Amino acid sequence: MGFLSNFFGEKKVTINPFWSYARDNPFYSVAVSADGQYIVAGSKDKKIYFFSSDGKLLWSYATGDEVLKVAVSADGQYIVAGSQDKKIYFFSNDGKLLWSYTTGSFIFSIAISADGKYIAAGSWDKNVYYFSNDGNLLWKNITGDYVECVAISAGGQYIAAGSRDKKVYYFSSDGKLLWSYATEAGVLCVAVSADGQYIAVGSIEKRVYYLMRDGNMRWSYPTGDRVYSVAISADGQYIAAGSHDAKLYYLSNDGKLLRSYLTGGMVYSVAISADGQYIAAGSHDKNVYFYERDDKLLWSFATDDVVICVAVSADGQYIAAGSRDKKVYYFSRDGGTPKGSPVQIKKPTVAQTTILQPPVRQEQQRISVPLTNLQKDVKAHVAENLNNPINTNQPQIIRAYEFYAGYIRLKISVKNPTPLTIHDVILEPDVDRAILYLERHEPEDYLLENERIILGTINPNNDRTVSLYLEPIICAKEGTDVYCHVRYKDAQGKPGSFDMEPLRIQVVCPIFETKEPVNIGSLKQLIESLPSHDTKIFSVSRNLDAQTQLKIFQSVIHLHDIRHISTLRRAKNFESWYYGLTKVSHKDMVIKLGIVKDMDMIEVTAFSYDPKDLTGFLAEISRHVTEEVSKRGNVQKIFNVTIKDSVVQRTNLLNNCDMDGKCSGDVTIADSVVTGSNIG
Repeated sequence: MGFLSNFFGEKKVTINPFWSYARDNPFYSVAVSADGQYIVAGSKDKKIYFFSSDGKLLWSYATGDEVLKVAVSADGQYIVAGSQDKKIYFFSNDGKLLWSYTTGSFIFSIAISADGKYIAAGSWDKNVYYFSNDGNLLWKNITGDYVECVAISAGGQYIAAGSRDKKVYYFSSDGKLLWSYATEAGVLCVAVSADGQYIAVGSIEKRVYYLMRDGNMRWSYPTGDRVYSVAISADGQYIAAGSHDAKLYYLSNDGKLLRSYLTGGMVYSVAISADGQYIAAGSHDKNVYFYERDDKLLWSFATDDVVICVAVSADGQYIAAGSRDKKVYYFSRDGGTPKGSPVQIKKPTVAQTTILQPPVRQEQQRISVPLTNLQKDVKAHVAENLNNPINTNQPQIIRAYEFYAGYIRLKISVKNPTPLTIHDVILEPDVDRAILYLERHEPEDYLLENERIILGTINPNNDRTVSLYLEPIICAKEGTDVYCHVRYKDAQGKPGSFDMEPLRIQVVCPIFETKEPVNIGSLKQLIESLPSHDTKIFSVSRNLDAQTQLKIFQSVIHLHDIRHISTLRRAKNFESWYYGLTKVSHKDMVIKLGIVKDMDMIEVTAFSYDPKDLTGFLAEISRHVTEEVSKRGNVQKIFNVTIKDSVVQRTNLLNNCDMDGKCSGDVTIADSVVTGSNIG
């Protein structure tokens, strides 16, 4: 189970999925019929999978590329899927392909009306498509950039779409654009109430919007980071949103935040029952979370990797989830086994799996829409470190890395030295997840989809650069290789790809052997002489008082052979200082632990000669802190330069003490709070 159950004081529940189904690739999307009797899933292995509620694989279908989105009608009779092969696929629930349609680019979003009569799709050719279920294209409308998301009302009368052009579009079923609404950044997700009266929107600009059918904004709510997923109850009274800030937000339709839940990682996907009574979330911390509207965490379930997608039946009785651990999971609402049946772990067998091949038929219409430039071309310069000589026949990679804020910041620049524009440029970083974790990337305008970074279009003799923040999980003194695969299309639409030369990165966790004590005066002098310093910041629950927080973090630091020098106090804020000497290289390190209670922040800063040592040490501290705090509370790492700088300024209490260790003003020495490494 996830640690939030303990934090909220909930009764521990043994969670078992009704069944799970394993393949050789991650599942990107899941959908559930209203009664929970049918489940559809789309996978990186280029296939669509259709299950009955008892876990039986009824059929699967091979497409031409990765299946990014799936949807199912309320009765489970019709299934629609969108693929990276640019096609929309429409099936009856016996596995028959009724029709397919080729658009001009990837299909990142798909939606179907409750009765299965109408289908909406959003494509990276910038168009919104609308079909009847007999395969007729009723209309298409072009937006100003890639269409990231679509939603449809229950009867198909209204269609919402979100685009990277920073707008929400709202159409009637006859294709008329009723209105568009401009946000401040790209729109990542939309949801529509059953009658089309209310529209929820999530944006890169870190905000949830709530719009009315007439196009007026009723309210907007700021989150801590970009909003990846939104869901809305059938009557529009409740809204759920999942954010990069690791929180699930639950709001009423008057804009009031009813509650927020902090998970251990980015919340990629949320789903809600028709009455808004139950909410599911999938998190980067590898957990599926299931909540009740009255502020109760019913259960959480730990998978083996990031949970990419979740879905809930209309009554909230059944929950499906897809994970990067290459499994689909199916749960009952109580977290146990539905109808008293034994837990069934489904594994694919030859007898179980039916691969349906598409019939030979003419595509209804073939659209070729050339992609133009993204409106915003964010450029950055990296150190001149060419891996290969520039070949004017294909794009090239320039890369460099540095140790920064407890992360390895890897900058990758894709250069286009050719005389023609290249399109649909995608970075696929590949790291050893047992050693490094991709925590975030910048600029955030480049969409992160299933750990693939979409760079879009690159003009001739131009480049696009992205910074990857890789957090060390364990130390790798001998180094670990970082790979990156690049895919693109040339000016004629022909696919191309190439690989970055592997980059070896060392993650050094220093071993300490500190025999001699250091006083405050010599500590202050030592800090002046150390050329490198780095900081990690944690946000900690207000349920923990300052002294308890201090004890928890001190216990982690005490795992190392490091000497405590002094603990300083100003009001409710504490600051503990430590000195360490590495065992092999005899390098000095100074550690500052700052508790800023009025901001609910904890800051760990280290000073040393070598930035590699700092990154490795902070990685160890981060890992152990998460383990310790999760036993009794809630912790979430945050990275924000503005917050970091303000915390550093507010917690630098050592400057109030002289070389003899006497402190002035309202700063006092509070070494009595240091009681050892036991948390109590």
